[in-house]
Amino acid sequence: MFHNFSKNTVLAWLEFLPGIRSMIQGLTRPIVLTGLLGSYFAASSQTISISSITSGPFCAGASINVGYSSGSTFTAGNVFKVQLATDASFTSFIDLAPTYSTTASSGTLNNVVIPSNTPTGTTYRLRIVSSAPAITGSNNGSDISITAPTLSAPSFTGTSFCQNNTFNITFTKTCNFYNTPSNNVFSAELSDEFGVFPATPTVIGTLTSVNAGTITATIPGGTPAGTGYRIRIKSSNPVITGPDNGTNLTIVSPPGDPAVFGNGVWNVYAYTSSNFTNYAGFYTENNLNFNTTTRWGVATSPSNADGSSGLAYSGCAITFNVPYSFVHKRTNFACGYYQIDIPTHDDNVTLIINGSTV
Repeated sequence: MFHNFSKNTVLAWLEFLPGIRSMIQGLTRPIVLTGLLGSYFAASSQTISISSITSGPFCAGASINVGYSSGSTFTAGNVFKVQLATDASFTSFIDLAPTYSTTASSGTLNNVVIPSNTPTGTTYRLRIVSSAPAITGSNNGSDISITAPTLSAPSFTGTSFCQNNTFNITFTKTCNFYNTPSNNVFSAELSDEFGVFPATPTVIGTLTSVNAGTITATIPGGTPAGTGYRIRIKSSNPVITGPDNGTNLTIVSPPGDPAVFGNGVWNVYAYTSSNFTNYAGFYTENNLNFNTTTRWGVATSPSNADGSSGLAYSGCAITFNVPYSFVHKRTNFACGYYQIDIPTHDDNVTLIINGSTV
């Protein structure tokens, strides 16, 4: 059997045979190697085989350990790289980080990182390449499954919300967020009233964590009323957008205008805060003298006001055991002398007449 090689090719392969190398260096014509030596070259092709891989399946972003072995001799400056392909043909592949500087003919390349943006797939393959000498190893021999991390649809109670309503949103995820800094932020995003998420959606709550959990969300004041809203969860590192909640949500604008004084009646405006912010709704009181406990009980809130002596409360519900505030506004008093008594009250009361605190 004959093998035709150029002089330089043979010199490179005969690094281990200095006597033959010296003889060949003086030749100028093509070289024909026959017999045993040719058979030796045919049997000694250089390879790198993968001997072990951390047990899968794997999540994108995970670190794995890759064992290898080779019959080749690697020289100083050699660098190993692990490559990932979408299938056994390796027509499309990427180099994985990090690289490994070693001349060892066998060992384990630890903490090889699968990129966090790797798509879900079931036919991935790995191989190892070296630089000194340049060898492209064989693939690992069997398909590898990789799962991209995903976020679940958000879960929460209720389908109708008022401006400034606060509620909890829970969610889950697949895969750990490997090699992710602690400043990853999960954001609860609100669509527009038609269910469309704009390029910069309204963020109604955040959670800084690499773990799924609970986000405390608040519908912003001034959000337009509508019946087609949706909510979804998005992470920042890696960037993943989850599906929306799957059903339309209603956001209600509270009725009434807190700037308007009642004409001969008290307009009572309620807020879901202790400082007259986050307007929630109103009721009216026809009587000049009033006791709020006749309209709503001690263990309730202004949103429980009945219609016994004026309009019943209209607006968003107010939880009685969280901070709230309310204001009575009236104009068109009959001329005369008035004595104002506040025999009982809870917390603070301020009396304002014609814009001046008295």
